[in-house]
Amino acid sequence: MSRYIVRTYKVPVPRELYPLCSELNRLAGRIYNKTMSLVKKVKSKKGFWLSPGAAQKYILRWSSTIDIHTHSKQAIVQQYFQALNS
Repeated sequence: MSRYIVRTYKVPVPRELYPLCSELNRLAGRIYNKTMSLVKKVKSKKGFWLSPGAAQKYILRWSSTIDIHTHSKQAIVQQYFQALNS
């Protein structure tokens, strides 16, 4: 069995970047919440759980106008499914 060590570091952010960080946080929250509502809606209406890959495809299309890198969007969807499994 492999073990992982998770370390968290606080990185100081210059004050002039606070608005940008707040905006990125808000956009990431939008993507996370949309993923959560999509998975719940499919479960309640169709009766099955959406796979992470299918959710990722939908979210990437839905969020095409949101200015966050695609890998970051994928990571947000993956975080949701990790939280769902735990």
